[in-house]
Amino acid sequence: MKGRIEMPVITTTEYKTFLKEIKERIYKAQYDALKSVNKELIKLYWDIGKLKQPVLFSPT
Repeated sequence: MKGRIEMPVITTTEYKTFLKEIKERIYKAQYDALKSVNKELIKLYWDIGKLKQPVLFSPT
């Protein structure tokens, strides 16, 4: 049949290795995203704390 693309045959071991690598990349990306979000939340909470400090501790 003309125009048919031949696909290489891969073994079960190669396929498992491929899936494992994909999963590891997904987990790493999720972990990196989680760390980034946590970092930003900590900065936000710190800034909120600095904003509240003069209000809470100012003489009345």
